[in-house]
Amino acid sequence: MRQRIINNNSGESGSSSEVNKPLLEVPKQKLQSIKRQLLAKFEETPIWARSEYILDGYRQTTNSYIECFKSLFYIHNETGNVYSHGIGAIIFVVLAVSTFYLMSHHSTQTKWNINWQDYMVLYSYIFCAICCLVLSTCFHLFLCHKDDKPFWNACDLSGIVMLICASFYPIINYIFFCDQFYKLLYIVSITVLGVAIMVQCTSTYFSQEKFRSLRTFSFMFLAFTGLVPISHYFIKVGIIRAIEYAPMKYIGYMALFYIAGALIYLYRLPERFFPGKFDYWFHSHQIFHVFVVIAALFHFNGVLESFHIHHSSFQGCFN
Repeated sequence: MRQRIINNNSGESGSSSEVNKPLLEVPKQKLQSIKRQLLAKFEETPIWARSEYILDGYRQTTNSYIECFKSLFYIHNETGNVYSHGIGAIIFVVLAVSTFYLMSHHSTQTKWNINWQDYMVLYSYIFCAICCLVLSTCFHLFLCHKDDKPFWNACDLSGIVMLICASFYPIINYIFFCDQFYKLLYIVSITVLGVAIMVQCTSTYFSQEKFRSLRTFSFMFLAFTGLVPISHYFIKVGIIRAIEYAPMKYIGYMALFYIAGALIYLYRLPERFFPGKFDYWFHSHQIFHVFVVIAALFHFNGVLESFHIHHSSFQGCFN
């Protein structure tokens, strides 16, 4: 009798275990089912939406902007790209407000002669930084849209050119503050070159994936043209004085992060060596995005330093 009860209990326990096991697996199975509905693997994704060495985490392509927007609320391989520049844009909006307060404070509390040129060069940089980051966020958010990828790609590339060009306006303004000819020459030259590169990179032909390297080198070339006015300034006032009165430390940090980010993006590091291991986080495009935000913030600090040096130390020309 005792043996029979033990056997019955044992049978009930085994039966209970068999019943409970599938129940425990239901949430996991359901999550996998939802994931497969929302996401696709590399081979299931259209060629135009693929990224080399990224093997999973692609959103299902759609004609609906609402469906694209919904992807803000689940994890996919563009999540880091969307939020890195989205948060960066918010940071620069905050800086825009705080900069206005800073300039208003110095204008009323000091004898600094703050004029329209100060506002123009500072806010042209902030505005272009916000545009670049917002357009980049929109591009990556709407990348899964079947019809409008070329449009958003053009917006993304245009934003990059805007940020590069605007990065030079404040520096050129302050190092050639009283030399109107060279100030105008360099600002106009960089702007014209930027527009030319923007037209090239946003054309339907050059927006193809095979021209990825060309686009990257075009942006790097535009960035390196900024060395021309800086070198001119070094020659004009001497290396020691140039380093003392120009924000070379911040310019150097900015250049370091931009170049490192561009090279990581170009050579697809680290996913090139570990395909499928960095599908969702820490792939090259995400690293590039973070480096762009860091570089832009370093440059903004450099712009503020130029503003302070010009007004606090010289109240006029120092070149």
